[in-house]
Amino acid sequence: MLFNSFIFIFLFLPLLYAIWNLAVRHGGERSPTVILLIGSMFFYAWYRTDHLLVLVGSILFNLIWVSAYKNHSRWWLATGIITNLALLASFKYVRFFSHNFNYLLGTDLHIPTMELPLGISFFTFQQIAWLIDIYSRKAESKGLLKQSLFISFFPQLIAGPIVHHRELIPQFTWRKSELTGTLTTGLCVFSIGLFKKVVIADSLSPLAEALFDGPTQGALQTSLAWIGTLAYSFQLYFDFSGYSDMAIGLGLIFGIRLPVNFLSPYKSCSPTEFWRRWHITLSTFIRDYLYIPLGGNRCSVTRHFINLMITMALCGFWHGAGWNFIAWGLFHGGLLVLQRLLGKWLPWLEIRCMRPFSILLCFIGITLGWVLFRSHSLSQALEIYLSLITHDGWGASNVAAQVNYLIFNAQPWLLESLFDRQTLSLAPSLSLLGLSASIAWFLPNTQEWFKVGLVDETYPTIEKPSLASSFACGLLMTLSLVSMTGTGTFLYYQF
Repeated sequence: MLFNSFIFIFLFLPLLYAIWNLAVRHGGERSPTVILLIGSMFFYAWYRTDHLLVLVGSILFNLIWVSAYKNHSRWWLATGIITNLALLASFKYVRFFSHNFNYLLGTDLHIPTMELPLGISFFTFQQIAWLIDIYSRKAESKGLLKQSLFISFFPQLIAGPIVHHRELIPQFTWRKSELTGTLTTGLCVFSIGLFKKVVIADSLSPLAEALFDGPTQGALQTSLAWIGTLAYSFQLYFDFSGYSDMAIGLGLIFGIRLPVNFLSPYKSCSPTEFWRRWHITLSTFIRDYLYIPLGGNRCSVTRHFINLMITMALCGFWHGAGWNFIAWGLFHGGLLVLQRLLGKWLPWLEIRCMRPFSILLCFIGITLGWVLFRSHSLSQALEIYLSLITHDGWGASNVAAQVNYLIFNAQPWLLESLFDRQTLSLAPSLSLLGLSASIAWFLPNTQEWFKVGLVDETYPTIEKPSLASSFACGLLMTLSLVSMTGTGTFLYYQF
């Protein structure tokens, strides 16, 4: 069940909210938690019923493991972490390792693989963080009911944010007086996220697919390479930004504050700042549980750079079982190392008047990295990189023929009202890219607008939407529903 589907918006969400609302008003103390847990399990089982067994099994194992915790045993912690990672690897990495094993040794070893359960990377990391917090005495077990909801809470179950025990568990207590306090704001934030996903990200998708999933015969045109690369960069941006907004909005509807996970990363001046704004909870997890234990920057310069490269390579491998993801991680590790090497020699990049140039430079580097992230293989990525720097006169007419059909079949109601098919060249694609860039760089983000997310484990006062804001969000919701097909899966679902 997708957030951007009619069955979710018009059936599942209102029905679950109505039952949960009645439970808060008239049920016992545990009733709202039970209703949300049942709803979350149903939401997850909608994809594949058998995958629900994986989720439940993971929850039960960690609860049993915590119940067996007697002292500060590193063996207990290591075994728990390894078991969780083994579950993740059995679904996500077996094919990768067996394929490379066969390639290196010339064997024909075949290990049956199963379809990757949705969100397994996220709920596995969340369970590992909980075990580490138990070991560090930063958390404790709150029983089966609350722990199960902590892991399976449907707004953040599939693609994050990765939530700590101490952030979510204290919120599983609801008062009747708080029922309507965050409902309106939650609906507005959800509407903004839906618009980003359905209208912007899904409109950019055909442009990216024309490059990465199109015919591979012959040399790629420079124009198609740049348009497709930029389109994917903004598609991923608005897809993940939209999901993050929708997750926070859904949490607010049920009175839960989720952490901010996306904070205008394309406004970053450096790779370091980018990772403080993009997938914030994952970046924090990797920093706290991998980078710092490796030694962080409290070591020699050489060791510091090695720690960065190892951390980012594993970050890439977490995103996908492929050499292109590892290369993407190493690419970002290289950017972080380069930033530290040049930081002493290029202090002028930090000057306020140079900030636009720094943002543009950082954006170009991040966008080039997305080529590795989206490509099906390293050879395809190399082909695209070569096309980006090979001049072909921009071949506008040929590119238009390839992208216009895709655009009009994706969002005809949006573009046909703005452009004439007969005179169309690159105008629609460039206009769409320009609109995306303008929104990403010049408009305030949702957090700046409503201040709704959990930041550094604090709960700032929510700014309730004004009448004008509510009207604007209602308009965005209407536009989204008009263009919604319910088939645009979120990109981060595959991780």
